[in-house]
Amino acid sequence: MRSERWNRTRVLKVVAGAMTIVGTCGRPAPAIAGDIFVGVSDGFHFGDYDAHGWIRTFPDEQGWFFLHAAGGDYLLNHLDESFQVENPDQDPTLLTGHTDLIDHGIARCPDGGYLHVSFSHATTDTQYSFRYDADWNLLGEHVLAENDPFVHASDPPVLCSSLLNATGHGYGNGSAFRMVVLDDNGAKVRTKDLEDPVPSTGSAMMADYDTSTIIIVGFPWGFDYGLAMRRYDTDLELVESRSLHIPVPDDRRPMWSQGFMKVGDHYIVAYVVTTEQGGTSSDTGDIWLSAFDADWEHVETVAVVEEKDDYWAYMRPGLSRKGNALVVSFDHQEGPLLAVVTLDLEALGEDPATWTPWPDDDDSTQDGDDDSPAESTGEEETTGCSCASSSSGTGTPLLLLLPLALLRNRSSQRSNRDPNRTHTGDDHAIAPSTCTTLT
Repeated sequence: MRSERWNRTRVLKVVAGAMTIVGTCGRPAPAIAGDIFVGVSDGFHFGDYDAHGWIRTFPDEQGWFFLHAAGGDYLLNHLDESFQVENPDQDPTLLTGHTDLIDHGIARCPDGGYLHVSFSHATTDTQYSFRYDADWNLLGEHVLAENDPFVHASDPPVLCSSLLNATGHGYGNGSAFRMVVLDDNGAKVRTKDLEDPVPSTGSAMMADYDTSTIIIVGFPWGFDYGLAMRRYDTDLELVESRSLHIPVPDDRRPMWSQGFMKVGDHYIVAYVVTTEQGGTSSDTGDIWLSAFDADWEHVETVAVVEEKDDYWAYMRPGLSRKGNALVVSFDHQEGPLLAVVTLDLEALGEDPATWTPWPDDDDSTQDGDDDSPAESTGEEETTGCSCASSSSGTGTPLLLLLPLALLRNRSSQRSNRDPNRTHTGDDHAIAPSTCTTLT
């Protein structure tokens, strides 16, 4: 039963080298159990967009920009603060004017604009870049690779920063990650095949201003491998290479790590966890988050959504942030989804008093990972479930409880596909919270 598969949200931690499931709660109450990921909402559909993919969100002062692919173009809507599509009767904005694009990557730039990379499904060996201003006006379009059958440009990473502007693609059998360096307008400057790379497909990269380096997180091909991190200097010379320890069961495998940001002195990665049955290249799996410290040692992991009986499930995660409200967006066969995660910023090494408005070049992160202050409700909220209400332990207010309350209170406005709805004949009915402890 699908509703039962949506009922569980788990927080996992490594304790003395062993994986321990801390707790789980039923909908709509969030599981609040971790030191970093202190609250996780249930995943929910938003908007009436069947099978639209490459979902990304970016914060603004009034809510969130919402991007999704359909009809060979990349589409733009605006979500209000409660994550509902504003003006649902209005057609989305078509950003490029193309009708043949597929597989998108996008990043916010230091000037408040955006860098978007995609390729043509009519000629899958042609890759494009698009540059927008802060109001989403198209400033320029460039061909990065044209009619080249050796180019593998699916699910590209995109970086727009004061350190480097770039994207990447695979090239033949000789280069898993060919970095394409771009100018501020998105035009190609040069290419370089990276040393000891992870494949560009399904990876993410960011500029680490604290070290003036470029970090890439991805997954080597093959079921026996997990996630890996590569760090390069601005000349794209290899500085650091390491595998990432993530507490997944032996029969499962992390992959497609497309959500990536730095918060305080920690790194957060969103990725897909799949099974050998699901494979490594199909749209399958669950969405997990992991936090790593400044030395890339694993700190905490949370399973955002799990659907064990459906191996064609969730894919292509992205991250964006306002204060301690972390939005995880991802694809699903029935349409775009997102979940909202509450972060303990002090545990991540960020002082809540130093939150800065987006975009802030000194704190820039990629794939929608912008830092914007969120408003506090000034009080904690309980949800009727003992494990679903908790202090962060550091004095940080759980600001995301306001969006979680909005998820419950606006039930009458949701799409009929919202898995948090209980269809009882009362259009406003929400299933009661339940809470159990797993052992």
